[in-house]
Amino acid sequence: MEEIVARQKGVAECAVIGAQDPVKGMVPIAFIVAQGRCADDAALIQQAIKAVRDELGPVAALKTAHVVDQLPKTRSGKILRNLMRKIVDRVPFDIPATIENPSVADDIASVLASSPTV
Repeated sequence: MEEIVARQKGVAECAVIGAQDPVKGMVPIAFIVAQGRCADDAALIQQAIKAVRDELGPVAALKTAHVVDQLPKTRSGKILRNLMRKIVDRVPFDIPATIENPSVADDIASVLASSPTV
């Protein structure tokens, strides 16, 4: 799924993680960093979700995506997916010492808090 989302026009980088779901166990959630300043985040999200569905079929469960300013990364550039999972699942987390920008975790939590879908 992540590869499909990353190939979409307007996507600079992305991460797809599994989030806890009471019905399905886990569901994928995509976080997208738009190239430049995206005029319509909703259109970019719908484009990514549609591309996953078109390529993987109707069984593809990607129904939620968020546009964020940046992804949490280590100084060496590795995306901290475990941290993102904890933020999405709303479990306590510690900011790793190796994180490049500690404020990114709070930014992602703010995006999730303002979203009705998660």
